[in-house]
Amino acid sequence: YTDRYFDSVPLCDPMLHFPLTHAYIAQFFNENTTDKSAETQIKKIDLFYRHCDVKSEIGQYYLKWLLKHYLTDFNPEWDVVFVYLYENYFEPNGCCFITETNARILQKNVVRKKRVLNGSIIPFLQITNKEGKTESTENMPHKYTLIWFWDPDCDDCLVETPALQSYYTENAEKYDFEVFAVALTEDVERWKNTVDEMQLTW
Repeated sequence: YTDRYFDSVPLCDPMLHFPLTHAYIAQFFNENTTDKSAETQIKKIDLFYRHCDVKSEIGQYYLKWLLKHYLTDFNPEWDVVFVYLYENYFEPNGCCFITETNARILQKNVVRKKRVLNGSIIPFLQITNKEGKTESTENMPHKYTLIWFWDPDCDDCLVETPALQSYYTENAEKYDFEVFAVALTEDVERWKNTVDEMQLTW
């Protein structure tokens, strides 16, 4: 069914102006009616562009539509599809329906998403501790590392951070994990004082 979906559909430019055509094409890619896996979505993109020249008006129109369709944060698996679409169809051909500003935004999104694709190696994080020494996730030989972003002036943080410290004290060795905490503040003294007050040991 998927392989033969466009066999009787002449994807030529005038069809761009017919709403029923868009509904038919959108249904092909729609997450609720098709397989959600990245592999299947990429196969469908390639199949669509075998029937439709990416440089044609309708090819360009749906290139913009597909980029928007797969640029989402609710399904991380689709990050692979978005990056594939950008690198294989947008980058070599451009898109007349996308402004230069939006093209720059797309490129930034691709760079950001490529860093966290499944199988990607995330660079080690480095930050200065309250003694002025550099701490790095590279030197944490634990099974798990919890990255904890907090703010000494955040009411929720002032409740949850001590709770995490308590859990850490009781279970860090048992579950072989370490906490790498990043304080989101420029008030160094406030940060140091809060660390001392909460007796944070990670």
